[in-house]
Amino acid sequence: MRGVGFVSVMLLIVGISNLPGQSPADNSRRDTARPEYGWVVASTGDLGAARALAARYESEDAPDVAVVPVVIGNTRMYRVVVGRHPDFETALDSKDDLPAHAPADTWLAELPAAPTQMAEGEAGEVDDAKDEPATASDKGMGRGSVQAAQSKSAPHHVELKSDTRLSDIQDTSLLDTIRRDNLILELGYLSRFDSNINHNEDDLDSFGMVPAVMAQLRSRRIKPVAQLNYHVARHNYSGTDRWDRFSHLLVGVLRQDQDGSFRTETRGEISVAGTSEDRDLSNQYQVAQNLEYRFTDDYRLNLYGTLRWKRFDVDTRNEFKPNVGVEFEQKLDNDAELKFEVRWETKIIDDRDSRYKRWTFTLDYDVPVSATSGLEFFVENRRKLYEFDEVEIEDEDFLRRDFQWKFGVAWTKQLTDRLRFKTDYVFERRDSSNPEKLFDAHLVDMSIYFRL
Repeated sequence: MRGVGFVSVMLLIVGISNLPGQSPADNSRRDTARPEYGWVVASTGDLGAARALAARYESEDAPDVAVVPVVIGNTRMYRVVVGRHPDFETALDSKDDLPAHAPADTWLAELPAAPTQMAEGEAGEVDDAKDEPATASDKGMGRGSVQAAQSKSAPHHVELKSDTRLSDIQDTSLLDTIRRDNLILELGYLSRFDSNINHNEDDLDSFGMVPAVMAQLRSRRIKPVAQLNYHVARHNYSGTDRWDRFSHLLVGVLRQDQDGSFRTETRGEISVAGTSEDRDLSNQYQVAQNLEYRFTDDYRLNLYGTLRWKRFDVDTRNEFKPNVGVEFEQKLDNDAELKFEVRWETKIIDDRDSRYKRWTFTLDYDVPVSATSGLEFFVENRRKLYEFDEVEIEDEDFLRRDFQWKFGVAWTKQLTDRLRFKTDYVFERRDSSNPEKLFDAHLVDMSIYFRL
């Protein structure tokens, strides 16, 4: 029964690829057309109001202003989109070029690869469109799901203030209200195979299912100053009930740009019974401080330090694990990112034999495969040096040493603007001077996330 999770995820993916209204020809066209991105400055059910606002942005020489009709639920909305950019990163960099009165709740949306231009006198075609029934391909902002129309002859029958926001035009749909308030809600489902869930010589194969709910509240969508995240997940594994539990994770982040090239980030985190992605049964409390220096847009250096406390059911197992680290990041010509990280940490605990110092070295390579998918490769080495725990080797006592390797690959695919799929594989091996602590493990995850 536990393995059913894998089958359910794959069936869901197959179902998505065969949604009504998506013919093989449609899929072929979408595979060959790169999506483009624009800034949504307003969303309203009133076509005239949308055209009037678009005309105002056009009068200020804003590039490529368009009115984009979309269907949300059973409601047709008209989004005023400023700019048209060939990829997400270019669009993100254009944020500062928006007119000064662009509302703070502006967000990025994926647009069709080729807009349908509306000539003078053709405005009636969009008016008629609102009476048409919605199809599966009309819903959302996925690639090829909307039609863009220029508003060269938009009427000016709606009075607009200099600081026009969505609420100044018309009541919006629930989805647009959520986006306006910078709140993101997401449902997730993780299906996992772990060949050695206990990380010991038992080598217990286990299948797991982890449904989760995630919420994020940000001060703004682009480069938020303050951010609050909450995750709750239910874990179920076969072969053992040790890891079956509810887990909770609460994360708060404060960011601030300093002197152009510097950025600071303060992060606080509370987790109960681990997180939705790990196998740690402790409660954790940690505070981290980051300092990032940007040499250029392509080179960044990040220094950080963390104070972490772990609490268990037995007080003698409680730990204090501070760490410091440095991370170097480089953006490559193919839009890939290369990261190298070094971290040092120590474990302070009442049990002297459990105390150690650990070095972690990580190399991570992220590369886009297409406009909606990407691959990540990583390799990690951990060297754990115990301070008091001794092992006997050939009648001699030596301090215990552990060496741990991880190799992983992950593939992420954005199926629609609100639905993404991820699968990853990790191989883990631990060598130790204590022969009872040797193990290998294979971890395979498949997960799907739906943004409400």
